[in-house]
Amino acid sequence: MQQHTETNKINKLQIYRSNQRVTEKRPGFQSFQSFNFSYSYREGRDGLKALRVFNDDFVEHNTRIPLHPHVNYEILSVVLEGEMSHEDNFGNNILVQADEVKCMSAGKGLYHGGTCYHSTNFLQIWIEPNVRDTEPVIAKMTFNESERIGKWQLQVSPNQADGVLHIKQSIYAYRGNFKQGERVTFEELPSVDVFLFPLKGAFQIYDQLVDKRDSAEFTTQNGFEIEILQDADLWLMAQPNTKNENKTN
Repeated sequence: MQQHTETNKINKLQIYRSNQRVTEKRPGFQSFQSFNFSYSYREGRDGLKALRVFNDDFVEHNTRIPLHPHVNYEILSVVLEGEMSHEDNFGNNILVQADEVKCMSAGKGLYHGGTCYHSTNFLQIWIEPNVRDTEPVIAKMTFNESERIGKWQLQVSPNQADGVLHIKQSIYAYRGNFKQGERVTFEELPSVDVFLFPLKGAFQIYDQLVDKRDSAEFTTQNGFEIEILQDADLWLMAQPNTKNENKTN
């Protein structure tokens, strides 16, 4: 059983189970949606502050995603398996593979689409920016799995730095691979709202089981600690819980 102290106390813990997510199916495509998206609506699931969309998407091989528009969102595509192309009306044409993350800062607007040449699983994450109507920017980065074994690997940040994707919002995204039996702490940022999602494996937080593709959503003032119950690959998003962080200008 976990022991808790004031140094890792959390508040407002909510476990959202994988089978509670809305499922959207189209030919060659299936999406599991943690927050309200498209035509789905569940009370209280409008997002977590500036984090508005978190979809776990599966696309069959040789499926084409037609050109469609986006405006004023920071959109992350985290490829977990397979690969997907990105094409847009600015002439960008890139391939995003497993262990790579694409950030599409839509700004004042763009059209994009692509093709999944193999069966592909990726996270589709939409974040409201803290500044609107900027010039669209597309960026991609590779993150080596060996650099997140037993630790949190920072992949997305509001701060511009080498080796990290930059977004226009005070949200940080981490990924970490941990072994069964490890006690894992997160103390990188004080006073944050957390969305913690096991891509595989399971962990325990405050005696609550969080299984594969569940999410743990909570607030912490001094970091937190979890116990790994099964070898786990974890995706973590942290937002400073000071007021007005997600307001746009």
